[in-house]
Amino acid sequence: MFIPPSIHGSLLLLFASSVLAAGCIVDPSSDAGEPVGDTYQSFDEWKASLPRDPNDGAYLVDGDIGVHDDVTLKELSAEHQQPGALIVNTRGDGSDDRWSDEQKTNLTYCVSPRFGDDHDAVVAATRSAGSAWARAAAVRFVYEPDHDEACEQYEEHPVLFEVVPASGTTYNGRAFLPSMVARGYHRVFIDLENIARAAPKTLTGVLRHELGHVLGFRHEHARPEGNGACTERPGWRALTPYDPGSVMHYNAESRCEGTNGGDYVLTWLDKAGAAELYGEP
Repeated sequence: MFIPPSIHGSLLLLFASSVLAAGCIVDPSSDAGEPVGDTYQSFDEWKASLPRDPNDGAYLVDGDIGVHDDVTLKELSAEHQQPGALIVNTRGDGSDDRWSDEQKTNLTYCVSPRFGDDHDAVVAATRSAGSAWARAAAVRFVYEPDHDEACEQYEEHPVLFEVVPASGTTYNGRAFLPSMVARGYHRVFIDLENIARAAPKTLTGVLRHELGHVLGFRHEHARPEGNGACTERPGWRALTPYDPGSVMHYNAESRCEGTNGGDYVLTWLDKAGAAELYGEP
């Protein structure tokens, strides 16, 4: 979900070495992918090249993963990058970046009242997106409306994550990975203005993609089976054969050679990979 080269060439150069991020950068009118480069950079150079989210100042890694601290940024950075079926992120110790068997069926969330008149639509779309993953694997996203009113105000988080509005961004949505929650990452950002211009992508489709990140899944176009135009950091494990139609893959307009020209939907390989990681639904 990135801004196409024809519109923002200089911005693409800035993004040229971006790696995994918690929000997906996109041209709201198309589905341009996350451009990342393949040249060596030091950590400081890579960090300086990352775009910043105007909503909270987070560094945007791979376009849709927001990071605030250097420890996490260093874990997500890589000196050697690789070109891009459902793949799961790996932690520093090499283990899969997934929720525990206890947590995976209690992925609780609230929806910010700042969505205003769009609040009910965001609730419905998040429920639908979560249900799509729950039909594929033994995971469950649990909406807790009693926490909506104070959704962004809690010091101690009574829910696992918050769905909150964003504006003035370069992405449709932004998420986080399971391993990042311990460091205070609890938000899925949604830019409704961008999504409104992203047809045929929909709010529900964008949330399906972002909740895929919340479950630990990386962008499918990071795999070497792709055309090599999109690259991201190493540090993932393949769960299925390469799937250019994956809900986690950007399409050809983004230079990533994905085939999902419509909305973001789970393919049968996505469902198989999710079940492989989390168990059958």
